[in-house]
Amino acid sequence: VRPGDRVAERVEHLEEVRDRYSDGKTPNLRDRGVDQRGAFGTLELLSRQDLPERPGDISCPSRRGIVAHVALAEPVSPELTSILVEAAEESGVTVHGKGTYINMEGPQFSTKAESHLYRQWGMDIIGMTNMVEAKLAREAEMAYASLCSVTDYDCWHEAHDTVTLEMIIRNLTENVANAKKILQLALPKIGAIPRFAAHSALEGAIVTDPAVIPEHKKTTLKPIIGKYIR
Repeated sequence: VRPGDRVAERVEHLEEVRDRYSDGKTPNLRDRGVDQRGAFGTLELLSRQDLPERPGDISCPSRRGIVAHVALAEPVSPELTSILVEAAEESGVTVHGKGTYINMEGPQFSTKAESHLYRQWGMDIIGMTNMVEAKLAREAEMAYASLCSVTDYDCWHEAHDTVTLEMIIRNLTENVANAKKILQLALPKIGAIPRFAAHSALEGAIVTDPAVIPEHKKTTLKPIIGKYIR
């Protein structure tokens, strides 16, 4: 922004922005000559008391990282999933090797309306953590699969009690023994595979120019990106 440039001075709350987008009336700021945006908000201080930031100060975060776009069409490792299913079958445990998992935001449980909606979408199981784990594992080039212990019917099934923490813990505890049996059979099979498809997930996925990546960041992430970024 230079002296004499036009600056959009209207300040809106998040709710106003959301409502304007939802009713299709939000103007295209580019059409009005706006080509730069700034975000103004409030935040809490996490720095130690011996550092310079104080309540009332203005902070402009500027930490730079590395951008990578890994493929996630198939979030779980097919090789690892096959091993877990095979081990479960060998151990005599009832296992379902296919299905669609939906990741909800916890720690609260679903409402009945949400639970029925997910079923209408064709979802089979629901949890709170798997997608975050799958994304982080893929970025770290680690094969990932879930051995999920089914604990309840969420809250959609009228013939069963609504999910409670006590119910989840009880069923989860009962499945611990099954999980141990499965892992005892699966681990030798996993160790016999020298390479999984996920082990090259970052190949061609790093967007950031190596020349602008700080050296300390290269050092910190060397175990993950070392074979691609020198």
